[in-house]
Amino acid sequence: MGYGYSGVRGLNVMPASVSTQDSVPFIAARRLRKGTANSACGSKNLVAEAVCTVQRCQPGAPIRCRFDSAYYGYAPISAAMAAGAQISVTARMDPAVKRAITQTPAKAWKMTHSTDAIFDETTKALVSIAE
Repeated sequence: MGYGYSGVRGLNVMPASVSTQDSVPFIAARRLRKGTANSACGSKNLVAEAVCTVQRCQPGAPIRCRFDSAYYGYAPISAAMAAGAQISVTARMDPAVKRAITQTPAKAWKMTHSTDAIFDETTKALVSIAE
């Protein structure tokens, strides 16, 4: 056990959930770490285990890993890519990311549909498409 950011001693759980068209969402992999663990600590093995679980449950099915910004790093992304999964990851808008976005040709962007639409306050509409 360790002390987390809130100053409370405890453990930190890291689950990987899976959603398919044929099943209810379920936990495909999990880790229990000391409270001071970095958000991405152990992410490579967690991603590899979760993808392996999906491949056993639905052999040959396409897999898309969706990561928040804590997983914006080499370890989890390379684990997903090595397993043949597609990746959607939230990235910090640092100068390198902004440069990559502006240098990416318009034809290179691919649309992806989100299973959980987000309400856009500006347009007052649900948004379920990203690039």
